[in-house]
Amino acid sequence: MWVKNGRLAAIQQWFGYSTPNANSFVIATLGRPSPGLCHTPSYRLHRMFAVYPGPKHFNVWINPAATHEKEMLQLNVGCTLSMSGCVSVADMVPGAWKEYEADQQLLNASNGNRNQTTRDSDCR
Repeated sequence: MWVKNGRLAAIQQWFGYSTPNANSFVIATLGRPSPGLCHTPSYRLHRMFAVYPGPKHFNVWINPAATHEKEMLQLNVGCTLSMSGCVSVADMVPGAWKEYEADQQLLNASNGNRNQTTRDSDCR
């Protein structure tokens, strides 16, 4: 949990899974977006949530006001108990992965939206 000025500012869930055959890490955040998030294509599509890969992990961000999207933060820790384990991020956070794949199809279909600029003030 992140506290700012004595108030709860954000909640983060970190889920890492590593075996000799798989290595995945998910960060799910409920809170206000950071300025860096403004420049991700997923955030520019939705403004209430963003799902995107980081350099070494998969990120899910949900604005606290986005009530319908909060299910994307559900982590499937049950895959750690199965014989096959967590094969990929899709196993670890299935709702967010589904949205990520849908966003990628939309972004690939319309390359012009990738160059759209977003003001930093839009994230505050």
